Amino acid sequence: MKKTLGRLAGFLLLLLVLAALAAGGALLVAKKRRELKSAPRYALRPTPVRVAVARKGDLLLQRRYLAVVEAFRSATVSPRLTAPVEKILVDEGDRVRAGDVLLVLDGREIRDGIASVEAQIERAGAELAGNEATVASLVETVAYWEREAARDAKLAGKGDIPASVAEAAADRANEFRGRLQAARERSRAL
Repeated sequence: MKKTLGRLAGFLLLLLVLAALAAGGALLVAKKRRELKSAPRYALRPTPVRVAVARKGDLLLQRRYLAVVEAFRSATVSPRLTAPVEKILVDEGDRVRAGDVLLVLDGREIRDGIASVEAQIERAGAELAGNEATVASLVETVAYWEREAARDAKLAGKGDIPASVAEAAADRANEFRGRLQAARERSRAL
């Protein structure tokens, strides 16, 4: 009988401990529900917060919020040209002002591009000089063939030479006038 009473007492003690744990859990859940109800709801507008002075000690109350932090002012930096970055002069979060140098670009590609363009300009200048010499030569050639065409036209009019020879001289004069016009247009283009 003593054994039965001992088992009954152990069983009652176990039931009492379980009831205490269940009551404590229920109280804890109720407290957490009250805290959740008092917490502000997530919305698109920023939630105002209170700022407190930091003091040494333990913080007993914690609240967690889902938030997005945005800068007061920001800027988008877009380059006018692209090149490898040689040196970065500022760190993320540093304050900069308009006109401050943020980084240094590798200028080799730019210098090579400038040298290439300068070479093209020099080559075009040489081509222009050569073409101007051609124009000068063609001016003289056109003058010669115009004189020849006029002379041959007079001779053909008198019957001293066939008309076909006069026409050939006129054709040669026209051909060189065309070449002269083309050379002048090329000079303008160069």
